[in-house]
Amino acid sequence: MTSKDPEKVVQYKQSEWEWIRKVATLSPEKLLLTMGMGTGMDKAGAWFHRNFFFENMDNITAAGGQIMGTPMMRCGTLIFNLASAIHPFVISKTFESLQKKVRGDTGKLIESLLAAGVRSKILAETRAEAKKGSHPGLRAFAIVLDNPSMLWPWSADPEPNPQDAISKRAKREGTTSLDLCFDILTHPEAEHNGVLMKYLYNYGNGDLEPLLDMMNHQKVVPGFADGGAHMLVQCEATTPTVMLTHWVRDRTRGPKMPVEMVVKKQTADSAAMMGLYDRGELRPGMKADINVISLDELRILSPEFRTDLPLGAGRWVQEVEGYRLTMVNGVVIFENGKPTGALPGHVVHNPRSVGLQGSLRGSVPAATEKVTVENLDLSEHALKLASQGGVGMSGVQRALKEGAPAPARGST
Repeated sequence: MTSKDPEKVVQYKQSEWEWIRKVATLSPEKLLLTMGMGTGMDKAGAWFHRNFFFENMDNITAAGGQIMGTPMMRCGTLIFNLASAIHPFVISKTFESLQKKVRGDTGKLIESLLAAGVRSKILAETRAEAKKGSHPGLRAFAIVLDNPSMLWPWSADPEPNPQDAISKRAKREGTTSLDLCFDILTHPEAEHNGVLMKYLYNYGNGDLEPLLDMMNHQKVVPGFADGGAHMLVQCEATTPTVMLTHWVRDRTRGPKMPVEMVVKKQTADSAAMMGLYDRGELRPGMKADINVISLDELRILSPEFRTDLPLGAGRWVQEVEGYRLTMVNGVVIFENGKPTGALPGHVVHNPRSVGLQGSLRGSVPAATEKVTVENLDLSEHALKLASQGGVGMSGVQRALKEGAPAPARGST
């Protein structure tokens, strides 16, 4: 659905909520459903969660269901620099030639780019190729510049002022977004480290107030710490640290959060959401999974692109400082940010068997898969298939809704 059909979008989403409600209320003593949440990129969408997510979640809870929302408590961010090879100038023939000559040496590449006459030539070629619209690298150009109002030089502040966006700054300075991108990418010695960042969602309000509103809901815990699923353009693994640096300590554009609330949401509440009641709190009998943090010294460093994967593949890495000690099962695994080499962790099995793997046995009438497929109630069949991996919520919904088996593992 497009934004031109807002009523149809709501109707479509509400029909999806009916199947979410069915799953969440199917066996609430054994099954807790979690779902991602986010806000839109315009003023209306920024607050849509109040009468959409919250209303539906509250209705499910009132009906006896178990459901939790897990928003990312900062903006989803794409990041780019010269080393990542995803930026507007990949469509310039001059840039391509210089990049081949330096063979991965970004320092030498920048020297070449700043040589007399090179900048103007690359900018002219980039504009010409973008206008023709046929270059195979045009996707990289578009990913960066299709919405320069949501593009900034990288900053440790996850709540930048919209007036400092590339498009606004270019207008004030009498230049273009493309010129500013060139300046930023070729100056890694600056505070932005030669990195551009582009926001994907959660910033329609021009600040993070809608996320604060979400976080205050009792059925919401912070989620989404990308562990490397989009290595060429994202590194969201610092999201839990942002909860402490930005929301507890540094925020200036609105209210902060109490440290005890943030810690509880990220530890005890998150563990309870997963049915892990043997951890998440500091008290006798609980697992000694502990972080000792110097809040005053906690700092998120600028992202770096490293080519340290097999066959020279690259990834974004973002380090942090201020974690003094990390323990798992009572064993120190990190000290002052350095690994000790100890690996006491193991695969965690949910002690309550909350989730899909066998947890609904007996909660609906027993039946073989064949009988279930032939009858109308495919609840246990769909959930069993989902528990085997490779079948997401869309497959579960399809099985519940259409009276047909979910797709086999590995199918699309």
